[in-house]
Amino acid sequence: MLAFLLGALLLPAAAAAPQPLTLDSAYAAALKWSEILAQQGETAAQLQARVEELRSYVLPQLGLAGSEIVQHTPASVSGLSSGQRSRETAQLTLHQTLFTGLRDYLAVRQAKAQAAGAELALARARQLLYGDVAQAYLNLLSVRHQAAIQLEILRTTDDLIRELRQRQKLGRSRVSEVLAAESQRAQVAAQVESARLAEAGARLLLRFLTGIDEDVELAELPLPDAPLLEPHLDASQRRPDVEQARQAARAARLGVPIAARQRWPLIDLDGNYYLHRPPPQDPIKWDVTFSLALPLYQGGRIRAQVREAEAAGRSSEYALVQVRRQADLDVRTAHSALAASLSVVSALVEAARTAAESAAAQTKDYRAGLVTNLDVLGALNVLEQAQLGLDQSRMQARLARAQLGVASGLLEK
Repeated sequence: MLAFLLGALLLPAAAAAPQPLTLDSAYAAALKWSEILAQQGETAAQLQARVEELRSYVLPQLGLAGSEIVQHTPASVSGLSSGQRSRETAQLTLHQTLFTGLRDYLAVRQAKAQAAGAELALARARQLLYGDVAQAYLNLLSVRHQAAIQLEILRTTDDLIRELRQRQKLGRSRVSEVLAAESQRAQVAAQVESARLAEAGARLLLRFLTGIDEDVELAELPLPDAPLLEPHLDASQRRPDVEQARQAARAARLGVPIAARQRWPLIDLDGNYYLHRPPPQDPIKWDVTFSLALPLYQGGRIRAQVREAEAAGRSSEYALVQVRRQADLDVRTAHSALAASLSVVSALVEAARTAAESAAAQTKDYRAGLVTNLDVLGALNVLEQAQLGLDQSRMQARLARAQLGVASGLLEK
């Protein structure tokens, strides 16, 4: 009895069909699978480590140093005995930069901007990956739909051929009619094989992006609505790559004072605390050295570096303007493509409906002897093209919606 109850409980779980793969699930798998994202993540980590390195330059440096000099010392040398052949020294050393014209502080700010830019580049790469996954997902879904439509036309053509052969035996159909139907069937069968080949390629691409090896069923996506343009235009100006360009411009602008302040004096502090010194210096336990360096003439090097930094700053500003304009263009293009695709869908819905009604009417009239077999085949061909066109336009609308989200940075998840 217990075994029966356990079997009854486990049977529904075992018999449950696997859930279809959704676009969001495919994207989540791609985020974990992508080597490009992993590389960009490491680049961001390197730049963040660079910030910590530059910050360490403004902190004091403490070390331990020791040395031993072994030498030949004649007895005639004043103050040294002939037995003193080595001189050992051990000390704690301290170095602190006191003033650099705040170049170190500016360099840290510049490195922070560069590290922030790398994080934004990683965020944009994630968004672009969504577009790639959506395209691969919808491409696979589209070729499967095309194969299903063509298989349905193939089955309808097979039914027509069987009916023609029976009518031929009764002398009510000509051989040419059977041959015409069989010729069209061969063409549809070739299209089915082409769709299967395309499906295999699309499945490989989705596998490459997501790492999902098994042949899974894909969940259907709803037909999108046409969203408002302005919110997406506003969001595109905050897109990660636009923000990255802003950070790059900020970092480039900081390069000008960093280069110019090389003309400022450099003041350092160095201190030593001696743990062991040879005589006669052994009573002296510590010393401190202040040093100042002021560049007077560098052959025009600093002036050239300032001009170079200024040019880099202007270039980064131009790059920012270009990225902003590109983001605006991306949104407008994707929004226009979505609106056009939805208009085509509306038109093809009616075309597919009338094509289906025409094919049914032609088949009915053929059986009543009112039309020829060629009329039926023509109606089936029109129906196939209308259904394929409708499905393709729907996929284009879904892809345009995904591209609009990538263009504006407002991904639908």
